[in-house]
Amino acid sequence: MRWMQSVAVLAAIVSAAGTARAQEIAQAEQIGGSGPVQINPTLSYVLFRLAQKSEMRFLRIPTQAERAKQEANRAFELVRAQSKNPDLTEAEFQLPPLELYNFINTTMGPVFDKQDGQYLYLIAVRPGSYVIYGHMWLSGPGDAETCFCLGTVQFDARAGQVVDIGRIRLNDDWDGTPLPPNPAGNRPFALIPPGPGIVPPGDRLQGVTITPARFHATGKMPNYFGALIDRLPPIPGVLDYDRDTVIDVASGHRLP
Repeated sequence: MRWMQSVAVLAAIVSAAGTARAQEIAQAEQIGGSGPVQINPTLSYVLFRLAQKSEMRFLRIPTQAERAKQEANRAFELVRAQSKNPDLTEAEFQLPPLELYNFINTTMGPVFDKQDGQYLYLIAVRPGSYVIYGHMWLSGPGDAETCFCLGTVQFDARAGQVVDIGRIRLNDDWDGTPLPPNPAGNRPFALIPPGPGIVPPGDRLQGVTITPARFHATGKMPNYFGALIDRLPPIPGVLDYDRDTVIDVASGHRLP
């Protein structure tokens, strides 16, 4: 019951600009084609697998410097707004959350490769820390959009390297044993980190540093896009729950 209460609370959290529009989301640079991949040393690369072509949304966590710049910009814009409306208070004045400028979305194609019945996606991104935010469409049919707002993971993507985050199992994948329903009774999405059973990429990445992602749990997040709210199932050594509380297993921290 407390899990459902968290769903209700998060569903009510909306940015000051309202539910974000799809056109505000940047499309990820997806690597397709054939032949060896030329790595740009100023970019990071994220590799993941899907059993069916689909689209995923990632959030780059804003840096402290970016947040400081946002606060300075907010102070400047507040003064401008108050010059037109002297009754406007600081508490009433809001800018869109910085996170809304840091989402990227993959599309169904191009696909980097296909191995062992899995579609491999390789995307080039800005270096930083990324959250697997949800299953959301940028150009696809738009059905079953889901935010992992009640529990997900983050990982670091370093410049000049490929980080392998494993397989993202969709809630309607047909292979393997069906996952048990989540606390709301829905079939969940799941993350299967790199390890036994995860086929490594082929010849196109020979000589490239490929690092298995080191995941950390992420606490609850706003549902910026008005999607169905869910959470990733527990991941041994990474993510767990105490009812509706997210636990980062590695540190033992209970996350808000």
